Order: sequence, then C-alpha cells, then structure tokens
Amino acid sequence: MLSYSPTERDEEPVLAMRRSGHGGVIVNLASLIGLYPMAAAPVYSAAKAGVVSFTRALGNLAQDWGIRVNAICPELVDTPLALAMGEEVMAELRASQSVLTPDEIADCVVALIDDDSRSGAIMKITKADGVSYVD
Repeated sequence: MLSYSPTERDEEPVLAMRRSGHGGVIVNLASLIGLYPMAAAPVYSAAKAGVVSFTRALGNLAQDWGIRVNAICPELVDTPLALAMGEEVMAELRASQSVLTPDEIADCVVALIDDDSRSGAIMKITKADGVSYVD
C-alpha cells in the first residue's frame, strides 16, 4: 500500500496559517481540462484533475483550522503558455472573444477569497457561461 508523507515544504503554508491563529485562504489553479479531459493533453489533464481532487480533499481544513482551500478551473487564458497554440490561433481566439484575460481570472480569484462560505469549492470560469461552481 502506498501512503503520502508530506514534506515540510508541502506543509509550510498550512502550518504558517495554523500558527497565526487567523486561518487563511489557499486558491489552487486547476483548469477546465481537469474537469473535462482532453485527449490531446492527457498528462496535463491528469495533473489538473489531481489539483481538483486535492482541493476537494482539503475542504475540511476550514472546519478544523479556519483555512479555506478552493480552486479555479478556467478555460483558455491569454498567457504565454497559450501562445504554444500559435500566434495565429490565439489572434483568432482573441478576435472571437473566446479566450479569458488574466484580469478576468484575477477578479475571480479575489471573489473566491472574499467568499467565506466556500471551502473545497471548484470554480469553473468560461467566456460563454461565466462563473459557476462544480460539484
């Protein structure tokens, strides 16, 4: 049987929040591909699905120590990583307003931090449907 033994580095943010006595908020960055796998990027899909599951598994920290752990799952965001698709493809996506901006993601992160009612929550962010939460 395999077991996970966290290292000090893994636990550092949580321990710092526990020591402060004030709790805190952690927002993990997953991806829409972590919710809806993409055959063209199976490793990326699996890694982001792991972030989603990890976030859900830590939802109890709010009750135990006042530390809320949530994740965002945006669709394609206009970043240097997205440019790997090619400048021409990105230009088309920008023109059709089918790609999220970093500012839109930042606004969602701030909203998730401000929402004290959520822990273990997964926020889905798309251009077409806006912001929603996934069970």
